[in-house]
Amino acid sequence: MGLSQIAPILPFFLRELGLSTHDDIAFYSGLSFGVTSLLLAIFSPLWSFLGAKFGYKKMLLRASLGMAIFTFLIALSRDVFDVIILRVLTGIVAGFNTTAVVYIAIQAPRKFSAYALGTLSTASVSGSLLGPLLGGLLAEFIGLRFSFVFVAILLFLSFATVLFFIDEKKTQRKSTEKEENTKTNFKMVLILCFLTIVVQFGTFGIAPLVSLYVESLHKSKEFMVFLSGLVVAASGISNVFFAQKLGRMADRIGYERVIPYCLLFCGILFCLHSLAQTVFVLFCLRFALGIGLGGLLPCINAMLKKISSKAKLSVVLGMNQSSHAIGGFMSSVGNGYLAAIFDIRTVFVIISLSFILSAFLFLIANKFFKTH
Repeated sequence: MGLSQIAPILPFFLRELGLSTHDDIAFYSGLSFGVTSLLLAIFSPLWSFLGAKFGYKKMLLRASLGMAIFTFLIALSRDVFDVIILRVLTGIVAGFNTTAVVYIAIQAPRKFSAYALGTLSTASVSGSLLGPLLGGLLAEFIGLRFSFVFVAILLFLSFATVLFFIDEKKTQRKSTEKEENTKTNFKMVLILCFLTIVVQFGTFGIAPLVSLYVESLHKSKEFMVFLSGLVVAASGISNVFFAQKLGRMADRIGYERVIPYCLLFCGILFCLHSLAQTVFVLFCLRFALGIGLGGLLPCINAMLKKISSKAKLSVVLGMNQSSHAIGGFMSSVGNGYLAAIFDIRTVFVIISLSFILSAFLFLIANKFFKTH
């Protein structure tokens, strides 16, 4: 919930720091988000290795405390370059969600993988839902800088929760190293990692652009930050209700059946984003988008577990978390750059095409690299 508060308020914070043109705000908002993902992609394999060796609890503590410190320092920023440097440092120490995904995927029984990861996705998205709403309200009433302080406090609470309430036993970590008969399908692993990049490209760094899109659609400037947060959070509302349901269905009928339909569904909705003429229509489209997104990352992670040997599982999931971060970087920087060159509507069309083409790529790959 804490980090997602930053998404709708960052463009307005950069404007407060001195940026004036729409193109500059779009580009530097994307860059500020993107550098964190780039550094996360670089350091994720290291944290994954250290987590398997020394324990995932220590990695969760490192990530939450580090992010709390650097997010607090953002509130003291003097210019946009201070923000970028602090976001770089955040990316180096980050990885709370990625570590949680690896830990839960390793511990959950295979036949309940999508459901377990869907539950984690629901928790994550619930935070993503409440974050923009709370961030928008806080920005309206206590100011942008104090919103970052509040985020830092929430991250520190995450640190305290892990410290006092998670008890990771050594026997649990040892049990994840046993060999199984499953042979890792690395060709399909690469395809699924690519899909993770595509999903992140269309979702992670798009939040600042959605805020600017709302600003262009809304005639009045009153409660602009709150409205932006509401629209950004709309996909989270539906995701909360549908992620677990789609997870149960995928565990029952197969992940390879759910993933392509969700990709196509999201691709169509992103195309419709580009045609929105009112904030209400955009909100409805974002709400519908969350349904499709609920069947993607949890099912991708669960399918990775299905096609991987237990000995290679932590490595495979680490690869996918790096893909997760790479997609976030491409989304933040790439979409911001495209919005500066063309416009935000064009960005939605490009994202739409990437999702639709990926659906067909998955269907072809799954036919040739059998996973069932």
